Amino acid sequence: MESQPIRPAFSESLAESKPASAIFVGNSTAGNDWGVTRLIDLMGNHGVLFYKSPVAAKNSGPDGLIAGDDTLIIKVNSQWDERGGTNTDLLKALIKVIVDHPGGFTGEIIVADNGQAQYGATGGGGSLDYRRNNAEDTAQSVQRVVDSFTGSRVSTYLWDSITTRRVREYSAGDIKDGYVTDAVVNPGTGAMVSYPKFKTKFGTRVSLKLGTWDSKTETYDSGRLKLVNLPVLKSHRIYGVTACVKHYMGVVADKLTAQLGARAHTTVATGGLGTAMVETRFPILNLLDAIWVNANPGQGPRTDYEAATRANLIVAGTDPVALDYWAAKKILMPLAQQRGYRDLAPINPDNTEYRCFGQWLRLSMAAIRQAGYQVTVDEAQIKIQQAQVELMYLDDARQERVLQSQLKANPGDTVLYEYYKRGLGQPDIPEGEDPYYLGAESGGDLGPEGASAPTAYSDPELQAMVESITGTTGTLYNPKMGGVGAFGADIPSPNEMSRSRFQGMDETDLGVLGSFLRAGVEVEPGGPRVGLNESDWLRQTKQSWVPTLSEGTGGPSMTVVT
Repeated sequence: MESQPIRPAFSESLAESKPASAIFVGNSTAGNDWGVTRLIDLMGNHGVLFYKSPVAAKNSGPDGLIAGDDTLIIKVNSQWDERGGTNTDLLKALIKVIVDHPGGFTGEIIVADNGQAQYGATGGGGSLDYRRNNAEDTAQSVQRVVDSFTGSRVSTYLWDSITTRRVREYSAGDIKDGYVTDAVVNPGTGAMVSYPKFKTKFGTRVSLKLGTWDSKTETYDSGRLKLVNLPVLKSHRIYGVTACVKHYMGVVADKLTAQLGARAHTTVATGGLGTAMVETRFPILNLLDAIWVNANPGQGPRTDYEAATRANLIVAGTDPVALDYWAAKKILMPLAQQRGYRDLAPINPDNTEYRCFGQWLRLSMAAIRQAGYQVTVDEAQIKIQQAQVELMYLDDARQERVLQSQLKANPGDTVLYEYYKRGLGQPDIPEGEDPYYLGAESGGDLGPEGASAPTAYSDPELQAMVESITGTTGTLYNPKMGGVGAFGADIPSPNEMSRSRFQGMDETDLGVLGSFLRAGVEVEPGGPRVGLNESDWLRQTKQSWVPTLSEGTGGPSMTVVT
């Protein structure tokens, strides 16, 4: 796994001919920073307003994309865990800018996907609550992100649960959740259109094709139902590349269409997902997650941590075809080449051989164009704009120097510093406990208002840091004093550390270890952490070296931290 970003080379460009498709690129973003905000600013500076409002202002106006009372579906990728799913830091940032609508947000957001109840990380389809996720904090699932927005109407819906249930529309008197499936096959692409119809957690009835349903007036409101397409950029072992267009495979019902003789996944090769996009609900915005990508030709869509390449890019636009073409050519291909791959044909958008990415992308383009949308694979019609997020962010070398200085100055603040860098604030401390966190004396502020943090270390890097300090293996001495700690680090129990290892630790090592001890260990998998008393842990560690002595006095002092 690449821990530092490998950056493909590309530059801003103006379209040479019209009509043109604009692509907006955010550089040097990990998702949990200013990346989305900067990208929205960039879009606004070039006439694509994120917020719909009767009053013209920064990034908002009558022609904006999202109104304060809209019902929004954010379509994510849930079929795969680790780096195969949509980055949940990016998802969290997107939801936040929506609910922070300058005119107020009274609408609703549904984060959804159809993992088809087959294949995927578990072999049984998708999940919105994986244990291993695509984020700086790998425990942060889609569901955990959604649950954090307690003050807004934000929910999830895994369409796997209804993907085999064929239903009729609300207007036909059918109120059950399920998939509406057309019996007619599109003569051009061979696609049989299918789409979800469901009731949200907050009681809103949604037909993806027709809009929100008002049972009192028995009418649909199509104008206020909008879809934001949030895929992750990956290679695909069958279809070459999966990005914005292929992402609609998580909208249709594969099993139902297969039963009816026109399996959706098969029609990808003939442009079927282009038909699906225009016959269900075309996205108002595509936000392509290229923070971690699978640049290994023919090996996706599954993307384990070790298989991913860090690119720290996000790419947005209203033309899904142009985004797919450009991202494959300017991001995936250069990264694959840097990783040593010579055969780039599977991910080359100009490869138009039968069933190859370039061919089915163009067939999808034809279906979308037929419906009147502006889409292109012509680079002369693609305009590139870049947002240099790193201007608000420290460069890689400086990040390393700042982190090393921080650890040297106060290694006991290691865990808090990582929380700061990830934009997570600081863990809650029960009332009455002595705060030990950085800045506690000045009210707990982690930095000046508007200050941006350096890039956080990844969870595996932090886990390796703790392991390099403790170097532990063995049988538990006191199970309550060891376990999974902050960022997934393995916190040893007292007898897991040898005398020589302990005596070889310097003040910095002890400070880092103490920071993780105070941050605590999980009471149960995925649950809240219980803080350990550093002195108790060190005392019992020393006692464990002498078998004739007792194993300590009582259990550890504990503090619940989250």
